[in-house]
Amino acid sequence: MMVSIYSRIKESTLRHICLDSTSGYWGRHLILPYPTLPYFRLRALRVLGSYMKRRALLDTDYSKWTHEQLIQRIYSLEGKSVKKSKPQRPLDFSQYPTKRIALKIAYFGWEYNGFASQMSYKPDGAESTRNPTVVTVEDLLFAALMRTRLIESPKTCQYSRCGRTDAGVSATGQVVAVTIRSSGQKHETDELEVPVCTMLNRLLPDDIRVLGWSPIPSTFDARFSCRGRRYKYFFHGLGLDLTRMEEAAAKLVGEHDFRNFCRIDKAVNSFTRRIFSSTIRKLDNEMYEYEIHGSAFLYHQVRCTMEILFLVGRGIEPPEVVDHLLDISKCSDPPQYDIASEIPLVLSECYYDENLSFCIDEPEGRRLSSEIFTFWRDAQAKAMTVAMLRSGNEQTDPFHGKSTRSRILHK
Repeated sequence: MMVSIYSRIKESTLRHICLDSTSGYWGRHLILPYPTLPYFRLRALRVLGSYMKRRALLDTDYSKWTHEQLIQRIYSLEGKSVKKSKPQRPLDFSQYPTKRIALKIAYFGWEYNGFASQMSYKPDGAESTRNPTVVTVEDLLFAALMRTRLIESPKTCQYSRCGRTDAGVSATGQVVAVTIRSSGQKHETDELEVPVCTMLNRLLPDDIRVLGWSPIPSTFDARFSCRGRRYKYFFHGLGLDLTRMEEAAAKLVGEHDFRNFCRIDKAVNSFTRRIFSSTIRKLDNEMYEYEIHGSAFLYHQVRCTMEILFLVGRGIEPPEVVDHLLDISKCSDPPQYDIASEIPLVLSECYYDENLSFCIDEPEGRRLSSEIFTFWRDAQAKAMTVAMLRSGNEQTDPFHGKSTRSRILHK
């Protein structure tokens, strides 16, 4: 609906204004007929100025607005008031003692671009470079640590991480080390001056959780102090020969050159790694779990290893293909094969010589248990929904009709 309003500027001058029904002025301003003239008189000329401001907003290029400005604009259009947050009082971190702790973190990495941050931070905590389309778990962890004022900047907190998981990979036992601000009080029991886990979990998204904290020595490094890492990969056994896969997986145990089981990283000079165990075990509902425990892993090593095992399970490669790939004298050129999906991969545990005892305050522990149950319940419901769809579209072998010719041993 368009409403024509005439504003008397001078005795003999009329200005015509058109307002649509969504402008808000029609409902907020009382317009009365002027008794002697054949037009309406606007109660206040300030409405004209307001209309011109609104007109300017309609011509605004919103693509140049910041995220916060866009949110405030939406609130103003919806008639909601936006409370402006007061700037935090500057804090001199040099006046506070510090405490070195390790944090155990779990996250569902399916919606993130990996764990490690791809930002560059200044000593005062400000971001110097950032790609807004790339969000990592570590970015959100840093933001929570700085917002709670536990650290001033990732550059100044002696931060280290155990594993650098890829995009889409999850973790239930990721470990990071960080130096946080402290009150300097010493406790006989394992307590912090502030509930770190509670503070961080309140700010982190629901799919990232701090499971506990542990005191650590000043020389502790989450990466270089680690003595072993355990990964798990979940998969369905349909169409796979599990006996052949178990035979191939067992051949990985020991110290080997794994350059043919990874994607080459030019920054890496040594490809020798030690694998302590490599096993496959059956779970429920035709699901299986591949578990590999090693001292350290190369870039995409677990996913490449899983793809080789899939080739063996499908009958495309024999179990002896593992021996062939581990013998660099016979297989010096990196073979060409796909890489397994990142979705089922989980960093389950990190091991240290230090006696790390991760603890969490009791109220937060109960709340965390409730959240985990909710995640599990919702995931089960979604899985049942997909199962209903699958029940009418089952197939015996998802790789039926595909080539079974060896792609590595017989090129």
